Amino acid sequence: MKYGSLLLYIMLCFCLSSCRSDSYKSSASQDFEPVACLDINHKALNDRQWQAIKAAASDVCGIFHSSEFQSRLNNKLWLASCEKVKGKPDSVTGPEIYKLLTEKRQRFCIYARKLHDAEGETDNDDNNPNNNRISIDPALIEGWYSPIDTQRSQLINVIAHEYVHLLSDRFLDYDDNAPTGCSDDILISYNTGDIAEAIWLDKHRRK
Repeated sequence: MKYGSLLLYIMLCFCLSSCRSDSYKSSASQDFEPVACLDINHKALNDRQWQAIKAAASDVCGIFHSSEFQSRLNNKLWLASCEKVKGKPDSVTGPEIYKLLTEKRQRFCIYARKLHDAEGETDNDDNNPNNNRISIDPALIEGWYSPIDTQRSQLINVIAHEYVHLLSDRFLDYDDNAPTGCSDDILISYNTGDIAEAIWLDKHRRK
């Protein structure tokens, strides 16, 4: 009975510390590899997918910490979501979002999954970052190996976009029933992705 209780405790600790998924359950799923400003659990990816994610994520981190990215964020008032806060738009300033994006490392598990009507999806856990998950369409990951920069840059956009959702449940996309005045033109999640992609393309076109 004593040993049975100990085994149950060990199993519970493992479940709480590893990524939530039915796709793998080995103890190695606790491992997060540092990539620039991120810590990523990539055990659900094959090596080709991981090399693409690692390279693109590193580029995204570099862009986030650039003066050009900061300047483009700071010149506008954005929406964190389409929700109302005390009857007013859920606004966030450029300096506020820039600080959130760069002040600490983010941790997540990455998955290659075909999603319904989306290129990426995030499930964040404010209580345990080990359970943060980002899923990206496998075709988009494979696009990183394309000779066409505009196809490769789509992965930059999606990683940067989903990164915003890791910050807090406050940052939400809209659905088909979004209220008037709320669109991807001013939602910070979409614009973070678009700005990061534009900077990446500018850099690669100059080469």
